[in-house]
Amino acid sequence: MVEGKKVRKGDILAWVSSTERAVLIDSARAQGPDEVKKWEEIYKPTPIIAPLSGTIILRGIEPGQTFTTSDAILVMADRLTVRAQVDETDLAQIRLQQKALVVLDAYPDKILDAKVNQIAYEARTVNNVTTYTIDVLPLEKADFIRSGMTVNVTFIGETKEGILVIPNEFIKYEAGKPYVQVKVDAKPETRHITLGITDGKSTEVLAGLEEKETVMLAQAKDAKIKSNIFSTPGASSGRGR
Repeated sequence: MVEGKKVRKGDILAWVSSTERAVLIDSARAQGPDEVKKWEEIYKPTPIIAPLSGTIILRGIEPGQTFTTSDAILVMADRLTVRAQVDETDLAQIRLQQKALVVLDAYPDKILDAKVNQIAYEARTVNNVTTYTIDVLPLEKADFIRSGMTVNVTFIGETKEGILVIPNEFIKYEAGKPYVQVKVDAKPETRHITLGITDGKSTEVLAGLEEKETVMLAQAKDAKIKSNIFSTPGASSGRGR
């Protein structure tokens, strides 16, 4: 059975014999073909049956090679999944069946729609950073995906269209309330605003600003830089790798 071969559930993938059977058949060969045939019919090899329909992705044992019960003879999969390591501080934003986007380093121009299939209960700590493994399942089977590839995953927290956003550096806070400096008659005016979703770089403005207004960014020595910064974002997201 070669790697890459597609099989169906119930197919015979290989035949295996115990060490005792191999010794017995070897001894029978010294007595002639009739004796070999006799013992081959009495002591039949054991078939390895495909437990599901899928693709052989690894052949760990070669024909004639000795192995133990702990060795993987063949590895197969019906769907390849992506395992993303997510920081514990971002875990609260991840949920089952959540939408995600998958991009492989080998195919940066191919973006695959996916969903969160499983969230690990046990953490892993690497370099003093606590992470959780998130299994992400691409919605479509892509033949170019290979086991072990490096993948970037964008988790879609919430999606809105046709909204106003402002870069986070323009937003200031006073007593926990957000505000911005708006240009009114060439002078800055403090305007309290109501915020919505954020992607970490820009934040939705629910109330307090209009689309054509100009927001000013305070600089050192009270210098002012003005900018029209409204745009239409696609989604609020986090990243895992």
